[in-house]
Amino acid sequence: MDLNTLKKLVGKGESLFLEFKTKASNPEKIARELVAFANTKGGVLLIGVEDNKTIAGCKYPEEEIYVITRHFEAYCPDLVFHLERIPVSNKREVIALHVKEHTTKPVFLKDVLEEKKKNAYVRVADMSIVASTEMEIVLRYEKDKRDWKFYYGKREETIVRYLSDHASLSLSQAQELLKLPRKPTAITMVALVRAGLVKLQPGEQGDLFVLEEKAFE
Repeated sequence: MDLNTLKKLVGKGESLFLEFKTKASNPEKIARELVAFANTKGGVLLIGVEDNKTIAGCKYPEEEIYVITRHFEAYCPDLVFHLERIPVSNKREVIALHVKEHTTKPVFLKDVLEEKKKNAYVRVADMSIVASTEMEIVLRYEKDKRDWKFYYGKREETIVRYLSDHASLSLSQAQELLKLPRKPTAITMVALVRAGLVKLQPGEQGDLFVLEEKAFE
């Protein structure tokens, strides 16, 4: 990528596929963004670009790269990314981290403070958020083409009928609707997503389930 291409890319602003970071001083945040890209549709993270689209560059790119690579080796060795250095002046460079959508999901990031804890992240608009347990299951089976039996019964019909008349449904609302505990409700909702009848939309305030209209055309 040359400087002109970089300027055009930055001019588009942060999005589902693009994130800016001024420095790599907090490698955990960078790791979250890259994991979210890997679990969604891929993307590019630019280090040395400010939120207001100013391309400041990194004064010591080698140090930034060292911090990033060491963090990923320790906390997310499964993540594959391509690192690119783009000169923006005689003394500064922008570091571009390119991540493709991973074929094996979800990609997890180990917690810095709790050794046994790990989270998957997903990209929503220009943000990266923690994936719910249900979202993790959906990601795991997203590209699974093996034979799978889906039973469409009263629970499933109740959900589909509700979503035919309403824009969305949260898991807690589905629990009330089905009059079931969380676990069997979640199993039902994930099955509907896997069957292509319902879509799961992650968000900061929690997951929402919406009708997959194409399935009923």
